[in-house]
Amino acid sequence: WSNKDKEREQNGRINISIIDKSDQIYQKLEQLLDERTETVEAIERLEDPLEKLVLRYFYIHGYSRERTAQTLDRSASSISRIKSSAIRNLEAILAPTDK
Repeated sequence: WSNKDKEREQNGRINISIIDKSDQIYQKLEQLLDERTETVEAIERLEDPLEKLVLRYFYIHGYSRERTAQTLDRSASSISRIKSSAIRNLEAILAPTDK
């Protein structure tokens, strides 16, 4: 084998590896987008608009408790209470019903 042949083969293996990694990344992105969509849809099922906002800021926008409190002009402890209530309500909404 000449050096050029070895180089071509190595480049081919590298290209295949890059394609495989790209496919893995694409699949992971699709999974994350699906999970995000499910999260948004679940949050939208809440009745209380403030609970929806708090959960959106935490789980969709990635806000901290402090940033959420500042954005909504509430205390951090108030945001914690609202978030806890929202999660309890969401669990009740999403819990499977035994019939």
